[in-house]
Amino acid sequence: GRLIVSVFNPDLSRPQNVVRLDKTKQVGDKLVMRFYAQSFDFPNQITFGHYIYDFVKSDGSVKRLLVPFKIRYVFYDEMCQLLKRTGYEIECVYGDEKKDPYEPNSPLMVFIARKPA
Repeated sequence: GRLIVSVFNPDLSRPQNVVRLDKTKQVGDKLVMRFYAQSFDFPNQITFGHYIYDFVKSDGSVKRLLVPFKIRYVFYDEMCQLLKRTGYEIECVYGDEKKDPYEPNSPLMVFIARKPA
């Protein structure tokens, strides 16, 4: 069998603690606006993120929802070593879900690996 691991490719150059508009979507009579902010704990490889959802009604009233989360990130070389240490051979690595080749600035790291028979 094969093991497929898909993780985001960390971009540590992104600004910290800056709220930016991520997506907007009209849902019925409401405009849903998603904002995103992040900060990093570099020594522990952790991203602290916040999604902020604003639900704006047609009368201009706003309801806000805050969704905090934290994620530990891994680097390309680190994931390669983890797979090798656990007995997997990496068959290929893609940079996105469309199977484009992995490059250092790819949004994802999609590892296809297998254990030798």
